Formats: sequence, structure tokens, C-alpha cells
Amino acid sequence: MKTLKELALEAWSQEQEKRKQSEQKKHKRLAKKIEEEINDLLPKDVDDCEFQRNLDDSRYGVVVSTAEATGALRFTHDDKDRLVIIDDCPACRAQTLSKPIDDLADLGQLLESFQPSNAHECSAKRG
Repeated sequence: MKTLKELALEAWSQEQEKRKQSEQKKHKRLAKKIEEEINDLLPKDVDDCEFQRNLDDSRYGVVVSTAEATGALRFTHDDKDRLVIIDDCPACRAQTLSKPIDDLADLGQLLESFQPSNAHECSAKRG
């Protein structure tokens, strides 16, 4: 017969596995939502993009990348669930999130001149 300790550890292990699976499902749904938002930016006559998903990015959680000839574009959601890209701050070179992207023109402007989100605490501007 198993001890209370063994039963408790077994139950905890099963619970952790359930939580992990639930979290993976959430991340897959978020990645699909990000992909849909990127596709919504595209004109109707353009084919959908090819995506690569990182469901466990250590810094941003879920990151969806598009394969581009000039380099990958990396998308995620900010803390207000808005579509943003991940790039380097032009002042401090730290990787950060952009301002929210509402349409293809917003994305083009960010690609031409990256603008970090207001939440970015730029070390170059502090000094």
C-alpha cells in the first residue's frame, strides 16, 4: 500500500501535467490568434504567410515569426493583447516590443523606423 506522501506526490505530478497541457493549449490558441491578425493585415489578393511558432519563448511567451527574404519578422502580443513586433530599440539596442500594429501601414512605419512601446524603459534615455 502506498504512503500518504507517495499518493500526494503522485497526485501533484498528475496535476502538474494537466496544468502543462492546459498552458500549451492556451499558447497554441494565442499563436493562432496572432497568425490570424497578421493575415488580416494583408491585402485580400495576397497569399497567407508561412509562420513559425515559438510557444515557449522565455521572454515573450508566444512568438510567431514570418520567414522573409530580408530576415524574419517576430510578432507577439503586448500586455494589453495588441499585436506588436519584437525588434531592437534604436537608442539602447535592447530587444523590446513595438507600438501596437493596427494595419499594414503601421507595420511599414515600424519597419522603416522602429518605435518601441511606451512601456520600454530605454537605458540610453535614462542616462
